[in-house]
Amino acid sequence: MANQTIRNIDANIAACETILSYTFTSESHLLQALNNSGCPIFYLGTIYILPKNDALAVLGDARMAAIMCRW
Repeated sequence: MANQTIRNIDANIAACETILSYTFTSESHLLQALNNSGCPIFYLGTIYILPKNDALAVLGDARMAAIMCRW
């Protein structure tokens, strides 16, 4: 973990929730979906070490792209 960057995603999640007018209820799924790098994530004062989850991250990116294209 010494060579990895800890990503602070508080602002990203807040921005997504504002844009979507939706508050995420499953913190675990949300953090896993955003963790396509495998780096530790800092969220709401806690560091989470989650497995790299490319499949869920790609699915989330595709879904967000579809929503944004509709706008």
